[in-house]
Amino acid sequence: MNYDGELGFAPGMSCVVGLLIAHVGAPEEAFWILVALVKRYGFRNYFEGGGEGLRIETLAFGFLLESVDSKLAKRLVRSFALSTQLQLLINARSQAELGVDLHTFLPSWFATLFVIALPWDTTLRCADLFFFDRTFLFRIAFAILDLVRQRLLDPNLSRNAAIDFLVHLPPSSLSSSLLFPTAFTLKLSDDRIRKATKRAEGVVRDGAKAAKGARGRK
Repeated sequence: MNYDGELGFAPGMSCVVGLLIAHVGAPEEAFWILVALVKRYGFRNYFEGGGEGLRIETLAFGFLLESVDSKLAKRLVRSFALSTQLQLLINARSQAELGVDLHTFLPSWFATLFVIALPWDTTLRCADLFFFDRTFLFRIAFAILDLVRQRLLDPNLSRNAAIDFLVHLPPSSLSSSLLFPTAFTLKLSDDRIRKATKRAEGVVRDGAKAAKGARGRK
């Protein structure tokens, strides 16, 4: 992207560009909407600095999942309250917990505005809602998990099968007639999202400081 040489081109951006061109028709208009996404809607943090913005929002989503649906959180992902080593030990001993890392699927959902996850007509409506309210990304992700919840809670589902399922979601389960009523009825306030994001920012910031300190001691 010559307009912003520091940012350049990043994976996921092509999906967003394709979505915008399909939405508005004219490539030039799509480009300026992309500029607005980068400058005003936080997409710069998705695509630069190693994707720190995606790491923060993924962690925030994990915090929210633990409070919104503790049963699914316990079944699906590693607990954010435990060390990685301890949680891996727990997962090795318990078939009830899949130990799926949210980073295996959630960043690609967010960075592409769900282009790679949802049916096309549903994705177009998601884009409209995102421009109206950026936090709608969280609501859509929660709605997706809610609609496929029973599959994820299946005790016979393996970790690899769960990851494959989340990366290749069944379109029939995610039509706009199912997804948006679910998203709009979720008990997920903007304040809860802000608090979870602030908490995640602190965790990522502290982790970066610890990593820098460890490198300095070598």
